[in-house]
Amino acid sequence: MEIPVIDLTLYMDAASGKFNCDERLHPELETVCSEVSRILKETGALLVRDPRCSTEDNDRFIDMMEKYFEQPEKVKRVQKRPHQHYQVNLVTGLVQN
Repeated sequence: MEIPVIDLTLYMDAASGKFNCDERLHPELETVCSEVSRILKETGALLVRDPRCSTEDNDRFIDMMEKYFEQPEKVKRVQKRPHQHYQVNLVTGLVQN
């Protein structure tokens, strides 16, 4: 299965005020929102293209994730948080670097 890619540019344009979203979504943005909804209903997964992130950022993130999952199970087990629905803050390392 090929995972669909959604570009965040239109969302960012809306957030910056390029589109007036006070009364009704801009037709382009409405189309992308409908597509995201359809994709998630059908596949439960999508890739996001964020124009703010460079290829280097992406490579650093993937390297960080690979290092995390290469750790022994006993190290990762300590980070399980059942009281927080097993959420693990993996992205923090990328943001803080």
